[in-house]
Formats: sequence, structure tokens, C-alpha cells
Amino acid sequence: MNISIIGILMVALFLSILGCILVGVVALLIAVGRRHGAAAALGMLMAVMILPLIAISFLAVGRVQKVDAARDMPTVATARSQTSTTAKPKAVDAPAFMVTASPDSRPANWSTTELEDFRADLYPSMIETAGPLAHLVAEQITQNGLLPESDTEPADSLIINVRADRSFNENRTTFRSTFSRSLEKRFPDARVLESDHDDAESNLPPSANERTIVVSLSALIRKINTAAAWNPRIPSESGHVDARIEAGNRSVETRVNFVAKPWVNHFEQIVSEFSIKQFVVGYSESLASTEAEARQSAMQNAQSQVQLTSFAKNSGIHTLINETNVIDRFAQKLSRPYGDVWREAVLIDLSQGTMQATATDHAAAVATSSSMMIRANTVIATLIILAAIAICVFGNLLTQGYHRKTIS
Repeated sequence: MNISIIGILMVALFLSILGCILVGVVALLIAVGRRHGAAAALGMLMAVMILPLIAISFLAVGRVQKVDAARDMPTVATARSQTSTTAKPKAVDAPAFMVTASPDSRPANWSTTELEDFRADLYPSMIETAGPLAHLVAEQITQNGLLPESDTEPADSLIINVRADRSFNENRTTFRSTFSRSLEKRFPDARVLESDHDDAESNLPPSANERTIVVSLSALIRKINTAAAWNPRIPSESGHVDARIEAGNRSVETRVNFVAKPWVNHFEQIVSEFSIKQFVVGYSESLASTEAEARQSAMQNAQSQVQLTSFAKNSGIHTLINETNVIDRFAQKLSRPYGDVWREAVLIDLSQGTMQATATDHAAAVATSSSMMIRANTVIATLIILAAIAICVFGNLLTQGYHRKTIS
């Protein structure tokens, strides 16, 4: 364990002050004992011992109250959601409670959207990889010298043929069109054509004059043997999309990965499809340096949207969302030349059954906290009474001889 020099000096200063106080107390006790007897010295010792105990008790109670307040107080953050739900009070072996989500007019997405200079390790759907993949393909074309030489070939003679195979299933045309539009923005002087792998024309070899670049797209979609968190009727999906770039006799490949979590960027669709569900999405407010920081920010974001009112005695209104209420999450690492950053989104289920357990746990916590406060107050009151008795006895012993001399 590393201890700084300032820390050592502070500890030494504290011990020196404590030693001086201890020497002073001992000297005072000796003086009182010599002048007023052993009983007076004993009474003073009791007072000196009890008063610090009272101070320590007050500090302990204050710390307990601070911890309880930190646990129960709603965390304020900018919320991102487009759902507002209110569950009617219900009691099943637990105090009645009401869940209220208040997203107001907050946008349902991350606050940081300009991320063209970043490369993500994962995307929340296959379609959303089209734009980033086009950006990577444009970089590969430029960096690997696949463009025609400007002094021998006019720039407007470049043709980019985008082909997609059947692995995209029903998303084949949509993905190819989205990819092509993104590629056109990066090569505005080129002609971007679309075709399919199974077309006879698209199966022709690339042109030998290097004025034609062929981009072949293929996808691998894996079905996972677990149900999707937002829809138990469908399996979870993940996979990747590959792009093979061919120009003359040269070719390069690039890839992006995805996992199907449509609630991340299309939450309104999930809400409309599953109106009986009560979902809230929390987004990390800004890019974080670690995954843990992004997760904490997303949880605070979700907590700011929801408050749970329990009608149990002394329960009040509390924000009780925690990790147990998270049914799905999406963490994304964004890479850049000077370091990586993170952002995260969490999906919260506010269904009655889920929040029932939360309300029960909170009721037990409130009861435990109240019991601890009662015991702490009893101890403090007892110590105060004992301190008052000790001070009175000590004062009586100190003044007894003086009054006797005065009266006589």
C-alpha cells in the first residue's frame, strides 16, 4: 500500500496532538487527585471517557443517515426515453406501491451522435452497420491505393459496383441501398451501382482498367438459444457483415460486428409492439473512459426517469431501480487514434412482478433502518444521562470542600 509523505505527516501530527491531550488529561487527573482526592479524579475520568463516546455515537448515527439518504435519494441525470407508465397500487405479501415513469420530451438516444471519427466494436442491429461499414470500405479504398491515378484517369470515370448476396435475407435490398448511399457521400464523383451476387451481370470479373471497384457484401447471422429480453417469442441474434473490395488484381476485406438489440435506437417500435410491457431505457450521458463508468451513468439515467411510491409507513417516495431490474444492456466500445471510450444503454422492466420484489426489499430495508435508529437514539439518550450524572458528581466533589470552608 502506497502512503504519501503528506499522509505520513498528517498521521504524525494527529498522533502528536493526541499524545499532548493524553498527557494533559493525565496531569489534570493527578492534580485533581492531589487537591480533591481520588474520588474527584475518578469522577473526572468518567466524564472524560463518556463525552468522547457521545461524540462517536453522534458521528455513527450521522453516517448511517447519510448512507440511507444516498441509497434512497433519486439520482438526478438527463433521461432518455419515450415511454411513460404508471402501475396501479397492488399488494401481494408486500406494501402497496405505485411505479411512475416520467420521460417528458427527452430524446430516446445518446447525447453524443457525431462519431464518424470513431470505430465501434459492436452495433445494435445489422442494418445499423451499413453506414459504418461504408466508411471503413472508403478508408480501405483510399489507403490501399485502389483509386485510379488522377493524372491518367478522370475522377468521374470511377464506378463502384455494390453487390449483396442472399445471406441478408429480407434485409438484402435495404442494407445494400443504405450502404450505397453512405458510399456515395464519400465518393461524390463516382457512380455507385447496385446489383446482386446471383445476377448474371454482377458475376462478370472486375474490369482490368482499374476504373471499376467491386464491393461484395455478405452477412453471417447466428441464432442464439436464448429468448430476446424484450420479446420472449424470438431468439437472440448476433453476427457480422463482411465487405470484400476488388479492384483489378487487388482485393482487401473488412468486417463489422452486430448484436440484435432494436430497443437501443428504435425504442418507440418496441413500445408500440409490446404495449402491455412497461419499459424504460437509460443511456449513458456522455462518453466514458471505462465500461464501468458508462454502466453507472446509464443506471443513473434510468433512475432519474422512475420513482416508486410505497404506501408503507415511513417509506415515502424513493427511486429503487437497481441492477436487478435490468433485463438487457448494450455496451459499445468506440475506438479512436488517441484512445478508447465507452457508452452503454440499459433496458429496464417496470412490470408489476419485477417491481414487486423491489418494493418488498425496500420495505424490509426501511423497517431495519427504523429499528437501528431507535436503538441508536436509546444508546445516545443513555450516554447523555450517564454523562450528566458524572458531571454532577464531579462538580459536587470539586466544590464540596470549598463550600465547607466558606460556611464554617
